[in-house]
Amino acid sequence: MSATARIVPLGRVRQNISSDRKGYSLYYGLGSAFYLFIKRPVTEYDAGHIPVDKPEEFHFELPRDFRDKLAAVHFIGPVAEVAWYSGPWKLRLKAEAYPSFGLINSLPLNSYSVNNDIQGMKTTVKFYGYHYGFGPALESLGEISYGYLRLTGFSSYFYYRSLQGRDRFQSWLTDDSPLADSWWHYGVSLDIRIPRTGLALTGSVEGLRRWGRVHDLEERHLEKRYHLGLKYRI
Repeated sequence: MSATARIVPLGRVRQNISSDRKGYSLYYGLGSAFYLFIKRPVTEYDAGHIPVDKPEEFHFELPRDFRDKLAAVHFIGPVAEVAWYSGPWKLRLKAEAYPSFGLINSLPLNSYSVNNDIQGMKTTVKFYGYHYGFGPALESLGEISYGYLRLTGFSSYFYYRSLQGRDRFQSWLTDDSPLADSWWHYGVSLDIRIPRTGLALTGSVEGLRRWGRVHDLEERHLEKRYHLGLKYRI
């Protein structure tokens, strides 16, 4: 499951487009955004079904099997979008940059738990597999349209270093070492609008590059995604 929301509470708009659809439009300002991604859990503890006051039911003697998750709040940052029009052609470019706070799954934790005890680590890492962190968030998009065709490319990059010394049960921790994770989601899509309807055929190819570090253990993972579908634009 994934969801995203954006808002630009402060900005300016400029536009100069002729009656024969030639010209440009531009907006820039300060915006904020929210992003959520959760993979379906395969264990009871990853799904949050086991209360933390019953640690014996987490079976820490076994390696962990957490699935990827990310929730990010992007604070106020610069955003800009420009579009050029020339008859049936349209070119649109967009860029955003934010300081960000998020919770992100520690990618190497499953592998680390095979040969290491994780019970002294941060509370959310031990029970749910994720850590809180601060870092940069960068997003960009490019789009070119001609008539009923639209080709879009996008890239989103987040990097988080764990928040240190702020655990709810800080005095209980025996391993409060810093964690780091990055998330790079990119792809291209092609939409073909069906004339005289709000429908469009769509197909896309996406990649999700993940990186993470726990102590000296680093892990990288590339997930490829392919989509075919039918869109309805309101």
